[in-house]
Amino acid sequence: ERKRALEAERQARVEELLMKRKGQEARIEQQRQEKEKAREDAARERARDREERLAALTAAQQEAMEELQKKIQLKHDESIRRHMEQIEQRKEKAAELSSGRHANTDYAPKLTPYERKKQCSLCNVVISSEVYLFSHIKGKKHQQAVRENSSIQGRELSDEEVVIAVVNGSFDTTHEHLSIPEEA
Repeated sequence: ERKRALEAERQARVEELLMKRKGQEARIEQQRQEKEKAREDAARERARDREERLAALTAAQQEAMEELQKKIQLKHDESIRRHMEQIEQRKEKAAELSSGRHANTDYAPKLTPYERKKQCSLCNVVISSEVYLFSHIKGKKHQQAVRENSSIQGRELSDEEVVIAVVNGSFDTTHEHLSIPEEA
């Protein structure tokens, strides 16, 4: 009987140990699951924070890019405006130079071609429009030819006299070097 009691005692201790062990394993498993859940929660939190920072950074970059694009557009518009002003100034200067600033300022030369082309017999140049005529009359080559031939007249013609005579179409002996060529 004593053996049985010892055996029963031993069995009770073994069962108690097994119960303790199972309880410990259950606690360890529960702690492991809690740690795993905490790790997962922390990872989710870090991922959410990372996403928020990334979204904020992307928004900041987008805003900076839009600001840069606005600045580029403003500079581009300003460049176009300056370019158009320069073109306008060059056109005005060209018009002044071609029309002869010192000539009659009320009259602006026309770019439309003459029906019958004119020719400067001094320079042997065909003149197709008023703009080209005024430009030619102001040119160095023509001015030199007029000076060389003015010795015949005894005086030099002013720019106004030459331009007014040509515009009016009166080619008298003082402007005999400007003629209308015969069309073939």
